[in-house]
Amino acid sequence: MNVVVISEHESLVAYRGTALPDGIRVIDVPEVSPRAPVDQLIAALDDSVVDVVVLGGDLEDQYILGAAEALAIGHPEMDVIAYRLPDTEFLAAAMKTRVRDVVTPVEDHSTLDQALIRLHEAATVRRELILARERNQEPTGAITVFGPKGGVGKSTIAVNLAQALAADAPNEVLLIDLDLVGGDVADMLQIDTDFTVARAINNDSPFDPANLKLSLAALPNGPLVLPAPASLVEADHLDFESMELLLKRVVEMFTYVVVDTGPGSTEASLAAISVARQMVITTNPDIGAVRTLVRHIDALDSLGLLPPDRHVVLNQYDRRSGIGTSDIEAALGRPINFTLPPDRTVQAAANEGVPYLQNRSRGAVAAALYELANAVRGEVDATEEPVRSKGWFR
Repeated sequence: MNVVVISEHESLVAYRGTALPDGIRVIDVPEVSPRAPVDQLIAALDDSVVDVVVLGGDLEDQYILGAAEALAIGHPEMDVIAYRLPDTEFLAAAMKTRVRDVVTPVEDHSTLDQALIRLHEAATVRRELILARERNQEPTGAITVFGPKGGVGKSTIAVNLAQALAADAPNEVLLIDLDLVGGDVADMLQIDTDFTVARAINNDSPFDPANLKLSLAALPNGPLVLPAPASLVEADHLDFESMELLLKRVVEMFTYVVVDTGPGSTEASLAAISVARQMVITTNPDIGAVRTLVRHIDALDSLGLLPPDRHVVLNQYDRRSGIGTSDIEAALGRPINFTLPPDRTVQAAANEGVPYLQNRSRGAVAAALYELANAVRGEVDATEEPVRSKGWFR
């Protein structure tokens, strides 16, 4: 990573002689002068391979902000660090430009060292993403877990599907909780973070895939996680367009993006469906749940919103429930692909704060979840023959 320091301060002029971590070099661009107008600064950098521009605190605020704005247009690949005291007025102005970081100066420049190390790590993540694409790890689009009735096990299925996919694609699976009102993925996994869907959407800085990836919560040997907003106030400020844009961005970053949705066809659910290539349709053997699902699926189908690949999961099915699988298939007009029997250890895993599949690989529930993951990967033929009978749910 090549760094250029623009300053006349004696200690910063000598900074290029400082011992920095491997991969970070402070280079000299003779044509770059802090006395030159901003347009000359941009022109001087045209023929240089520069990753980070450090603007010293001896420069005027307007020069720093103007240079950051001009670099955003002329050299968007370059990050900008303002090495000055971070007063409130300057921070507010910097947030509206491409200033990546405002670093408080110290005598040994250790704060600047740490800022450059962070940017170097972010650049490493970017390179990993590029290499992943070159290895033909093509994004699969969002995999939306949908079931308009509450209590049918959407979150459990979403969490464990993401866990199963992450076994073969570490760091390439993202689990997003878009149940904005009752999202409990963070509670199920005992994740304590303030970086939520609301924070990712309302970030005032330009969208940065590397920074986003570094901000996500990570499960040991599992997916990265972006939880639902922490409060209803935050959730109320999110709209369809902002959620859809976030999802479109992350599906380009990850091989698999699993989206947990809330009850009903909310704006969040519709945003998740709009970018989905696959849908996991979830219900349990409850007459009300099946009827609600039928109405929503019919509506989505009539609007042409259903993605091409659909996997129907019947959760907590007991033969003694009084409803046969053939009745449910007839009502939905499509076969049930995966059936999960009741299992008390599933709830126990949620109470422990771990995915069910993290410590369990045998049994009917685990087998069905792994088969679902195989279907999502395309290792199982997902072609469906429609079931024509309407059944007694209609």
